[in-house]
Amino acid sequence: MEMDLMIRVTVPLGRLLICFAHSSQGHLPAKMRQDFIEFILCSINKIELFSLLKLYFQIVKPSVKCKPRPTVTWWREYSLLDDTYLFIPSDNLVRNELKIAELKRHDLLAVLTCQASNNNITVPASTAVTLDLNLKPVDVRIDPTRQPLSAGQEYEFTCMAAGSRPPAVITWWKSNKQLKNPDDKSTQAGDVTTSFYRFTPTVQDNNVHFSCRAHNPVIPGSAESDGWTLEIHCK
Repeated sequence: MEMDLMIRVTVPLGRLLICFAHSSQGHLPAKMRQDFIEFILCSINKIELFSLLKLYFQIVKPSVKCKPRPTVTWWREYSLLDDTYLFIPSDNLVRNELKIAELKRHDLLAVLTCQASNNNITVPASTAVTLDLNLKPVDVRIDPTRQPLSAGQEYEFTCMAAGSRPPAVITWWKSNKQLKNPDDKSTQAGDVTTSFYRFTPTVQDNNVHFSCRAHNPVIPGSAESDGWTLEIHCK
């Protein structure tokens, strides 16, 4: 006998993750199978994933009803994360709560699996969550950079921002004024966003700070920038 579960997981910023968990009775001899169905079948009530301030995540284990009482554990691939579970007599439930104080970049798309088992014969019932993280850009660079420019001559600059998920939004600036960039054709390759800007400096741009900024639109305060003070030469 097999049971398919659809689990709705709410993640930060209104994004929704739908995951499917599959549990099986295992391959038992036909004459034994009916005896074991009632004995080990577990019903998984719910699973929630939510975010607290500054990437404090708490993953609440599905409460599990079984007879006899199961062991309930959290795993990451083949590594055991947590085997401390609690029996709730009033509801006849076994509950395991996993807390992760801080998620890192290497946790992106990590699969956390919860298992419930009360015997050594059948395959444990399980359900899994895949972590889809929002990441800020970590490296922003302008090319070419920090070279004297000639007034009245057109230049094309490239700004590359790496590490953002979802893709970074790139803007161009002179001092604290954002520049319009109607010809920009931003490109995306992996986690690298590239923006192009054509700029014709004037004498008035001498000693003005020129920069590009990249930010993740779903992470406040995630902006990173690269730039320098312009040195403009007259022809």
